[in-house]
Amino acid sequence: VWARTVRPRPQQLVKIDPGLNRVVASGPLEATRHSFAIGGGAVWVRDERRPDAGLVFRYDPTTLSLVRAIAVGSRTTSITADKENVWVGGSGSVTRIDPATDRVVARIATEWAAEEIATGGGSVWIASAGAQLLARLDPSRNEIAEIVPIPVRRYESLHIVAVDAGFVWVASNLVLP
Repeated sequence: VWARTVRPRPQQLVKIDPGLNRVVASGPLEATRHSFAIGGGAVWVRDERRPDAGLVFRYDPTTLSLVRAIAVGSRTTSITADKENVWVGGSGSVTRIDPATDRVVARIATEWAAEEIATGGGSVWIASAGAQLLARLDPSRNEIAEIVPIPVRRYESLHIVAVDAGFVWVASNLVLP
């Protein structure tokens, strides 16, 4: 299990062994507030306090030491990873990083912010509350293959909770009367 601490400063990336119920490794985070993903043999972190910096940080999953900062060239809004790719959502694009080379290999233009992003079922799933949609990106063609409208009201958000067994689970902060 991976987590980040809020205190003490600097914030830490921690690895927890659920069998032992304790922290088995920790290391300081370069970013000040983060969302992170595990995949491609690394821990990938994007900085939420400085999203305009357009950086993704790669950490070694064993030592938790910073390996490299990768410039993605645009504001970051979300991140996910699988065995073969790291996907970074942005305002108006989704960036694909090859974890074998730590290089940006594709930038897919969108007309909306990729506020949430997840992988599963052979696709990359992108949610945008601002654009009121869920999009499916086909990684074999690096293009948006399908868009599903999801009506949300102003100031609501969408969160991709899980992709599994042929379903994409999306949550909202909508409060029903």
